[in-house]
Amino acid sequence: MPSTPTNRLVVGLDYGTTFTAIRLPPPLHDINDAKRGIEDGHLELSGDDLKHLFDPCIEQTLALINGQIQTIKRTGSQVKYVFLVGGFGMSKYMFDRVRAFTLAQGITTIHPPHPWSAIARGAVAKGLETDIDLVFLRKCRRHYGTPCSQLFDDEEHDEQDAYRDQYDGRKMARGQMNWLINKGDALLSRQPLHAHIDVHTEFWLDEAKIFTALLTACDDDVPPKRFADDAVYKVVSLTADVSTVPESMFQFCKPGPGRKPFLRLDFDINISLTSSLRFWVTVDGQEYGSVEARYE
Repeated sequence: MPSTPTNRLVVGLDYGTTFTAIRLPPPLHDINDAKRGIEDGHLELSGDDLKHLFDPCIEQTLALINGQIQTIKRTGSQVKYVFLVGGFGMSKYMFDRVRAFTLAQGITTIHPPHPWSAIARGAVAKGLETDIDLVFLRKCRRHYGTPCSQLFDDEEHDEQDAYRDQYDGRKMARGQMNWLINKGDALLSRQPLHAHIDVHTEFWLDEAKIFTALLTACDDDVPPKRFADDAVYKVVSLTADVSTVPESMFQFCKPGPGRKPFLRLDFDINISLTSSLRFWVTVDGQEYGSVEARYE
């Protein structure tokens, strides 16, 4: 597209006393009105005039950006970058306003090459996408895991983590990390399952068949072994309802004299990390029940 003064209006939005002359279309092209800044059909606008014209649009844009940032924060994630694209995104004034707004929240604003064509190129890419994923492989940015209990080992575990299992009386170590996905692992976007939590749990005969697990994360290169480590943080609390699992899939256990009988169930909480986190329960490969996710 040929460059015209009108095309440059958004791009040239700047500070100071710079003036932009805009040619008015017929029948206004012969007007001379000094009070209104029109001379020989050209309307002269100062940098302040342009800011006054575009500030309402910029305020709306900042409000939309803030809304997206707050939505992401409510999921427990953090925004690191804002990419400014599109024709309006070519404005230095716009970039400076957005950068000042995001910098106050610890977010970096990036102005990629050729921002004016990003929307058109994105539309073309979407049209060519059909049923395949353009982003088919990405690297996991952190470790994901879950705290669990392990059979106590004097050489592996701290005594402060020790306890006696209420069902069979074995000595266990609580809060031991089981890392499911490691930082740097390749995640295929079309892969239905990226990890699963192996659950081996017990229920009293009259107890509701509800199991709660935590999905945690760590940004360090080498993740710690214990959930109590400060580098480990909660991502989401998972509540699995396995009450619809047939009774025949539960193992009836009678531990011995003086101990109550109980039921044992082995199942998987499956995790898919695509554009969003998805969780579901399977027992022997068959999907049952439901998983409620509550983000921390």
